[in-house]
Amino acid sequence: RCNQCHVAAGQGVNLGPDLTESVKQLKGAELLRQILEPSLKIHDKFQSQQFVLNDGRVFTGVVMEETERQVKIAANLLTPNTLTTFSRADIEERLPLTISPMPAGLLNFLTKQEILELHAYVEQGDFRLPEHLRKQHLPGQRSERQ
Repeated sequence: RCNQCHVAAGQGVNLGPDLTESVKQLKGAELLRQILEPSLKIHDKFQSQQFVLNDGRVFTGVVMEETERQVKIAANLLTPNTLTTFSRADIEERLPLTISPMPAGLLNFLTKQEILELHAYVEQGDFRLPEHLRKQHLPGQRSERQ
């Protein structure tokens, strides 16, 4: 499910750091800790920010696009195409947040053994899905029989 927000080996969605690059920088316990505690170190490009506008409105989200004139943010990364747009001239205050958009506790439903296996899979860096798993019916996917 990592590829719902991350790119790995050219596959996935670019809402979080590219896992192929991340595993080059993080190894062992440091990688595992980052997975378990996503707010530990937040990549600048994917850091949520809070914007206070001149009229008192407050917006929080990840900057998806920014030009000299405007800023577009995604307040909810589960709906990254729903953007809030406002003028840069209207920004009174802009603050980076210290909480990662990647929710903590994503692995709470896994056993310790499953977490260690996930860690080993991510750390080895070859994100191609084995052939025998490609043909399995995975949760959230439609089977070919439907």
